[in-house]
Amino acid sequence: MTTFYSNVGYAYHNGKEEFPEVQILEEELSKYIRDNLKQRCNLRVFKDLEINTENRIGASASFHDKVILDVIWSITVTKDNTTFEYTNYKVSLPVRMGKIWEVMNDIVKNPEKAELVTNLKSQKDMTINRYYHENQQSIYIIRDHKSEIKDKDYYIFAFATK
Repeated sequence: MTTFYSNVGYAYHNGKEEFPEVQILEEELSKYIRDNLKQRCNLRVFKDLEINTENRIGASASFHDKVILDVIWSITVTKDNTTFEYTNYKVSLPVRMGKIWEVMNDIVKNPEKAELVTNLKSQKDMTINRYYHENQQSIYIIRDHKSEIKDKDYYIFAFATK
């Protein structure tokens, strides 16, 4: 859905709840990494190195108190007749997607309690604002003050419901 804020995920369609389980979101992120890492990773900037990569990339993501990415991608780097091979990479991002998903899930599955969930979570480490959009749609903006990204003191996630 395109809104005043940005494009946001919509958790309802034709009066039905359409909210994915966290495992589906983790798999979508894993698939995105597998499908896009090679073309998004600009290794040509290292002009003084000979770099060879495997076409096959394995990736898995998990959401908890942080996003953990496990990537398997063979990269061989050679310089001055010395070769190094890197294969396994583990990245931990300080974004609490698991917690954010729990809040979203509470709001979507219990729309009659959305105001209560919003008020309770807003008193802790998240700020949740609800905005009304056309056709009785609600847009929720979650600011997680314990997640960190790009030198900001919070992470913003938005979604919409009916």
